[in-house]
Amino acid sequence: MPVKKIKQDAPLTGGRLLPFSKEAEQYVFACALIDDDVAYYVLDKLQEDDFYSEAHRLIYRAMHNIKARASKEKVDFITLVNALEQKDGTEENNLQKAGGTQYIAMLSNLVPDTSNYENYVKIVREKSILRQLIHSQSDIIGRALQNEDAESLLKEGGEAIY
Repeated sequence: MPVKKIKQDAPLTGGRLLPFSKEAEQYVFACALIDDDVAYYVLDKLQEDDFYSEAHRLIYRAMHNIKARASKEKVDFITLVNALEQKDGTEENNLQKAGGTQYIAMLSNLVPDTSNYENYVKIVREKSILRQLIHSQSDIIGRALQNEDAESLLKEGGEAIY
């Protein structure tokens, strides 16, 4: 069963925020802006929906677009800002929605080196999995409260977990 797309900016769940790490998401991009090999690693290990922040999903998409159109083009401050300024089927660019040039510049200067990038990617991925579990199991709970077939819900719940 494919993983359902989830609404990332969902309201509080049971009075609590969904799991995410703003800092890990930021550090993933900071490392990718320093080292192009890290950018490839990030694009290989993470998906756009793994990011909680809409701004970070836009940044990931722009990085992906940079690599898709010219694999030899490096992801850096200038290429990222340029990619965010490109229209993506809408009438507006995504630079401001992604935090503007000041935010991208801040990301560029956030870390002195990329030595811990794998751990940052791991944290982002783990938080994404937790959000997916919460959403899929919340759906199962809602359907159970509507007295849907227990065996099929148990099967779907198990599939969603694995």
